[in-house]
Amino acid sequence: LPISPTMLGVVRAGLITAAVETFRPDVLLIDKHPMGVRGELRPALRSLPEWGGRAVLGLRDILDDPATVREEWSDDGVVEFTEAHCDALLIYGTPRVFDLVGEYGLPASLARRARHCGYVVHPEAAPRPALASASVRRPRVLATAGGGEDGRRLLETFAQAARAAEWDAVMVAGPQSSAADQGALQRIAAEARVEFHASVGNLPDLLPHVDALVSMGGYNTLSEALSLGTPTLCVPRAHPRREQLMRARSFASLGLLRLVEP
Repeated sequence: LPISPTMLGVVRAGLITAAVETFRPDVLLIDKHPMGVRGELRPALRSLPEWGGRAVLGLRDILDDPATVREEWSDDGVVEFTEAHCDALLIYGTPRVFDLVGEYGLPASLARRARHCGYVVHPEAAPRPALASASVRRPRVLATAGGGEDGRRLLETFAQAARAAEWDAVMVAGPQSSAADQGALQRIAAEARVEFHASVGNLPDLLPHVDALVSMGGYNTLSEALSLGTPTLCVPRAHPRREQLMRARSFASLGLLRLVEP
């Protein structure tokens, strides 16, 4: 739209408020940002109690290093806003990997509302059948860079490694990779005889058909791979946030994957 970011926030806030006031939900589930992007949820959350609606904040297991998160939450008044408007906190993870409540210094009032849900995966994800194969096909390894906006270097390195490997390689650039990156990766993949996909509709559908995964440390990719028992080699990013690096290190310390430090 040919409008400013500020006006876009006003439009989005109006749409969300209209939806909430029209449907009058019993529960409003908020993802990550309790106020919404640029505060777009504020008007809707003020309306919600009029009919007894409740707000629930959902948070991934790790957001960033504790010092950064505490500073951001303090500057934006996130903790106080959450105390005032959110009846429960759902943490998508387990304290065995990362104690969000303790590490991010949530007050007792919010700690009492917090519940760890375990890792959230695709609803059809299920353990891969452990059947012996009669074929003598080579192992198949999948490489993915998540959304793909910053995964070109990982996939280039993977393609080079696959050139003389005793396994077949498949790589997915990701839906947010640029056209330039997709073109370059497709050329590299062709030279290395690697099967290339710009993106796939549902990555978990591929995991039961591969023997190992090479990926960055994104929440969705790692959760899906672990839920299916796919052996994983993780090369997380460390910038602009340390979320992936922290998650990968925690998973590696529990023996859930192999970690290559970025």
